[in-house]
Amino acid sequence: CGAEEENENVLRVAMECAYAPYNWTQTDDSNGAVSISGTNDYAYGYDVMMAKLIAESMGKELEIVKLDWDSLIPALQSGEVDAVIMDIPVNGAYVAAHPEVAKIAAEFEVEVPEQFGIAVSLDNTELLDKLNAGLENVKADGTYDALIDKYFGAAE
Repeated sequence: CGAEEENENVLRVAMECAYAPYNWTQTDDSNGAVSISGTNDYAYGYDVMMAKLIAESMGKELEIVKLDWDSLIPALQSGEVDAVIMDIPVNGAYVAAHPEVAKIAAEFEVEVPEQFGIAVSLDNTELLDKLNAGLENVKADGTYDALIDKYFGAAE
């Protein structure tokens, strides 16, 4: 029970931390990078900053869990992580192929070739609602557009 209560204030998000400008690993916390759980490294990039903003809007601390591609969705299934962030074409393809596993919390069209998506467990509708609300807040206050400009260049 104690660990579960302790984790209520933490949003555990898995990603590969290997694909700039979306997410990558670095050795320090420059530019607001987030510590990667269980390592001395930090994660940074568009996905990380979006996750950080969403976690803040939910009143939670963000914990990044760095996993290999094949481990992302199984970690979601097992409850090791709360969500998985990756670009929509990849995330959507996996979720479409495994609808019993997860659903996309939200999809936002952006003025770049990629889109942003978060997969959450099907049975965690409360988190799904909170993530969607957080994404809407980030989009409504202009932060979303600012991140798009920063990582992908200004939309033409």
